Amino acid sequence: MSAAVNAGASRRVAFAAALVVGGGACKGEPLEGSCDAPDGAVFQDNESWKHENDPGAHVYEANPPSSGPHYPVWASWGVHDDVVERGQWVHNLEHGGVVFLVGDDASATAKDELRAAFDALPDDPECGHPRALLTRDPLLDDPVAVVAADVVLVPGALDGGVLARDRTLAFATACRNRAPENVCP
Repeated sequence: MSAAVNAGASRRVAFAAALVVGGGACKGEPLEGSCDAPDGAVFQDNESWKHENDPGAHVYEANPPSSGPHYPVWASWGVHDDVVERGQWVHNLEHGGVVFLVGDDASATAKDELRAAFDALPDDPECGHPRALLTRDPLLDDPVAVVAADVVLVPGALDGGVLARDRTLAFATACRNRAPENVCP
């Protein structure tokens, strides 16, 4: 076997092994790249990037989570009418995605502003699509939230439960593509 083929096979085995054990960053390990998040964004401690078949049994330390155990399969990008389980969309975060969340207590105005920001999100240059998804989250403490790997944007005390479109867009474009498995599936 040639050295190039042998080296390629070794890289594939190492990559597969990393995926099996959870890949990427471990708990507390900072992510590479910057996220110049707007005021009001909160950086959270990393809860791991471990792949599990039943992450639903895990209680996330943060609400909403911005990392943690998750299913081996991520959700499709785009708008979801049904609730996407946290264990699935956390995997999207691991792939550099941004997740737009609507809580059960969100006002019509909050939903409209979040959807307008989602619809205005430009394509990720690496992916050719926005690399984002929008879903309801009945476990969310806030009316709405936007989440990227290890960072969350929620409405502030003076926002009335609404995330302004421009602030949401600034967060999403600044904080996507910053993850341990920064790939476009």
